[in-house]
Parts: sequence; structure tokens; C-alpha cells
Amino acid sequence: MSLKVKIICLNLLVFFAICANAQVADTALNTLSPAEKKAGFKLLFDGKSFKGWKSYYDNVDPAKGWRIENGCLKNPKVPVGLKPAAAI
Repeated sequence: MSLKVKIICLNLLVFFAICANAQVADTALNTLSPAEKKAGFKLLFDGKSFKGWKSYYDNVDPAKGWRIENGCLKNPKVPVGLKPAAAI
């Protein structure tokens, strides 16, 4: 392959990669498509509140052990990737 053909192919590859990334970026996170809504899907977490969530123990507020940070549920008591020794 000549250098000119290689450069054109590389440019096309970059162009399509940028287009694919832009398409994904336009999709809102934590939303359902019309087809998913029609099929009866429901979001489990709105990314903002504990609405619809409850503690394992019915009388405990989930906000006492969990927090919402950047749209994610986090448990500040357990470091990410680590399990209590009793669970191993």
C-alpha cells in the first residue's frame, strides 16, 4: 500500500472513531429509551436520591450507611475493591 492510501485510511479511521464517540456522548446516562419504557423497564436509581431504596433493615434510613456521589451510590465504610475478612 502506498503512503497516500495509508494516510487516507488512517484519517477515515480517526473520523469514524470521533463520530462513534460523539454518538455515545449524546446518549444521556441513566435514562431509558422509548423502547425500554414500552417494554416495562424501570430505572433502579435516579442518581440523585434514595427514592425507592430501603435499608436491609426496614427501620434504618439508607442515607445513614450510604451516600450519593457523582450519581453513584457509595458506602464510605468499605474501601473499593476490598471485602471484609469474614466474607473471604
